[in-house]
Amino acid sequence: MKKYQLLIIYVQGDFKMKAIGIIHAYPGKEILQALNEYEIHLFVPNGYGIKTDNERNAYIHEVELSETDECVNIIFEVVKTYDIEMFLPLYEGGILLSAMVSTKANLNFYSIPTALASRNKYYLKQVMQLYGVPVPNSVPVYRFTPYSYISNIIGENFILKIVDSMNSQAVMLIKTEEEYNKNVKKLFGYLECEDITQSIDRNRFCYGKDDVKVIAQEYCSGAEVNVDVMICGKEKYTLGIFQKADTKGPFFPETMSYYPSDLAEEVETHIIQNAIKACEALDIRAGVVHVEFRM
Repeated sequence: MKKYQLLIIYVQGDFKMKAIGIIHAYPGKEILQALNEYEIHLFVPNGYGIKTDNERNAYIHEVELSETDECVNIIFEVVKTYDIEMFLPLYEGGILLSAMVSTKANLNFYSIPTALASRNKYYLKQVMQLYGVPVPNSVPVYRFTPYSYISNIIGENFILKIVDSMNSQAVMLIKTEEEYNKNVKKLFGYLECEDITQSIDRNRFCYGKDDVKVIAQEYCSGAEVNVDVMICGKEKYTLGIFQKADTKGPFFPETMSYYPSDLAEEVETHIIQNAIKACEALDIRAGVVHVEFRM
């Protein structure tokens, strides 16, 4: 029987939660409901139009979400005005912007180098290799990189993806040269398109930020799992390990995860060890981290 440690954190006595900030391109109902109970300042894209049925509307700030000095300065002024004490990293696309604001305001958060590595799959691959975390072979792809160059390095079947995409968006399995040529053109066209539809392209503001914008990656056909780890200095706690519903491609939409996984206990132990090693590679000293593996 698999055994897991249940971690419960509680506070006794007179405790007042201070103001916290959340940067999110499409906040769900849980976050909006939390506005009623806590002093949460929510930063959303311009024109998002969120309204609540209470006085907390003043805590919803519409900004031009981008990793620019102008955006950082706007959010920084809100931080000073409302004495925001910390940012919660609930949205992957807001990690780097949260780190930039937190650095400017001298708040506890992941460092900017850590945030950059967590968002860039090609850079992350190089960091993980240095720390012995197993990662698939990856090759930078430019607009005119030939299929033969990639297939000679990682084989004829591989994954093509935007280097800083998320939610399995713009991730596809390539099996032929025809598919490759068609989809390389599509990905670069997507990154360069300025006509953004908010409901479809809600993550676009944080895509294509680096010189390497697209990568080809060795295809791993096995199970995919998520590991949530909490780090408190030298102490590391596994909050859960969940298995994703099987997806064979060519696209990989996220549908659901389930617990417990189908994996043997020794396999889960190995995965957890690598998840913790990955956190150490990124120099994460405090916080909750979501790590994903495909075997």
